[in-house]
Amino acid sequence: GVPLLGVVPELSYLSKPTLAELEKALDGDLLAGHRCRSLHYGVENSFLVTTGLRRFLRRAFEQRSPSEWRRPLFVTHVTRDDLLLGYLAQHQRLMTAQGGAVDGPRDWA
Repeated sequence: GVPLLGVVPELSYLSKPTLAELEKALDGDLLAGHRCRSLHYGVENSFLVTTGLRRFLRRAFEQRSPSEWRRPLFVTHVTRDDLLLGYLAQHQRLMTAQGGAVDGPRDWA
């Protein structure tokens, strides 16, 4: 017989880094969402933002059906405070329009 050293399951999320791993690899600091550090992010949900504010907001808040909803991860340079402030302002406008409530994934970018 052949000695068995161990078994690694073939699970899709094992090839996707966690938010904590991305933070370490990019030598960055997470500004918010610390409780989400263990979530896995694949290529299909990660976006490097190099565009202007309007294009970024259009993409970040585009309407998706609930079945297509995903947790996007937006990565940008630290000097792009216009994107952060613009995103927060748009989110606040949407929250105000909804009476301050978020009902589910369709309400988030």
